[in-house]
Amino acid sequence: MRQYGSENIILLGPEDHFKYLEAIPSHVLHPLGGGIERLRRTLHLARRIQEVQEQFKPDIIHAHSSLAGAALRIPLLVRRDRPGIVYCPHGWAFAMDVKPWKRKVYAMLERLMLRVTDAVVNVSNSERALAIRNGLATQPMRVVHNGVSLESPVAASTTATGFDPGAINLLFVGRYSHQKGLDLLLAAARRCTDANILFHVVGERHEGYDPTADGIPDNVRLYGWATRAEVARYLADADALVMPSRWEGMPMIALEAMRAYKPIIANDIEIMREIVTPPENGLLVEAENIDRFAETLLKLDKAELARMGQRARAIFETRFTSTAQIAGLDALYREIRDVA
Repeated sequence: MRQYGSENIILLGPEDHFKYLEAIPSHVLHPLGGGIERLRRTLHLARRIQEVQEQFKPDIIHAHSSLAGAALRIPLLVRRDRPGIVYCPHGWAFAMDVKPWKRKVYAMLERLMLRVTDAVVNVSNSERALAIRNGLATQPMRVVHNGVSLESPVAASTTATGFDPGAINLLFVGRYSHQKGLDLLLAAARRCTDANILFHVVGERHEGYDPTADGIPDNVRLYGWATRAEVARYLADADALVMPSRWEGMPMIALEAMRAYKPIIANDIEIMREIVTPPENGLLVEAENIDRFAETLLKLDKAELARMGQRARAIFETRFTSTAQIAGLDALYREIRDVA
């Protein structure tokens, strides 16, 4: 908005997300609405995109996530005129832990929709490499890392409830989904009950999946969902962020942790190798290996975590700021507009 003017920006999205966008003028925000079921959501989103496109006549449409990407681009396959199209999957659907035939279908659809796509924004080099390995053309593939602002939301000065300054406090932030691996963390926590380690979990159940349903160890604290400022407070008091994710795109919480001078202890999946350089700003553990994860946690040293946190902040400032992300997207938009 600062670069193009708020009158030249339209944001189409779920209305319940708008509460997080207090600084955005109301004329920019167009609620999506629609049904809950995935197919209905996609069809409704396709109609809403068409309505806004006819009203606003944009030069460029930037779709985020595979659902929005499909709703935007599939109708364009049978149209001759279209604006510039930018698509960001935020983690390819064929990278998910799903059946092999589903991965093949997702990759086939993505290859088809490239015909009406001017640029694909990959949020990491590993995401781009994965796309190319799955047969997507190299030319439209760009890399613009996710970024967050240099300053975090104002966190309360008091210590977060449940944190013990004398213990090693490990923080998990995310949905209780299979993807995020909270079940793996809880299993590792059960192997650490005799150690001076506390596990703090911020998040809530996702689509009925609840890895806490069978109980949680005594060294685990559950806090539920949290505001951005509350997450900043939890990060300020934690010694490290733990990310046992099975797959990711470019997780924002990892960047927020580095901004807050916190190292990251994560499953050794491809994207995390692009964020974490052991032992500079964190540690990587063999994915799905609960015993190895617990062994790593039991060897943690509070002073060394603090030193890794200092290096994490330096890496963040070099690679993962929102200033760099905005500059990359701006250059891409201007290139597409000039070509068109």
